[in-house]
Amino acid sequence: MPSSPARIVVRDVSKRFGAKLVLDGIDLDVGYGESVVVIGGSGTGKSVLIKSILGLLPVDRGSIAVDGVEVTQLRGAALAAHQAKFGMLFQGGALFDSLPVWRNVAFALPRRDGAAKLKAAAIANLARVGLGADVADLRPSELSGGMQKRVALARAIAARPGILFFDEPTTGLDPIMADVINDLIVELVRELKTTALTITHDMASAKKIADRIAMLYAGKIIWQGARDFIDRSGNEYVDQFVHGRADGPIQMQMKTA
Repeated sequence: MPSSPARIVVRDVSKRFGAKLVLDGIDLDVGYGESVVVIGGSGTGKSVLIKSILGLLPVDRGSIAVDGVEVTQLRGAALAAHQAKFGMLFQGGALFDSLPVWRNVAFALPRRDGAAKLKAAAIANLARVGLGADVADLRPSELSGGMQKRVALARAIAARPGILFFDEPTTGLDPIMADVINDLIVELVRELKTTALTITHDMASAKKIADRIAMLYAGKIIWQGARDFIDRSGNEYVDQFVHGRADGPIQMQMKTA
């Protein structure tokens, strides 16, 4: 559990899709200004957890509180206000290719500002992620994968959200560019004093950006602790996942399923 007060509190959350129990009594805290990374294989429910915290998916059981407000009871304008607290870096970037880069970055900013102010704000946010004004009028399809991730990151922070969610932030990037993105995430979370929750199966990313790591397996958080303890967790499932071994309890369960 975090040493700082919890900004996100998840208690006994369960979610089922038909016969498949995806989340099975999840407990997780994320403190103010803390960076928590949830690791786990594909299909283990990481994205479902984030969507539930955002209020995009109703849960079958349990409580989710953000800043002391119960998310599961929110509807309409109250739910929209809740979701406005979050900035999101999607796995695939989710940029609008029909819009120039600057309009992508400015997408979450208030429309009351004119185009000139919006573009200036977008360029300022692009600078925060190491991109120059020369890319502002380009289309996302004209950029490399790494540059697209930077644009998506600039969009995520543009409205200065109190909480940032990162969904597989390094997927599709080469190791060097992945490390650049990891460094940017660490720098921005620290600089903006933002609470961050990341889901990933990339252990290099997890070890770099996390204050604390939790592993989701078979619908449950089976281990959580400080980043520096992940390599000596004492949990055989965690050890197998972290070290990428084919043999172990996860594989054995796959064979007998």
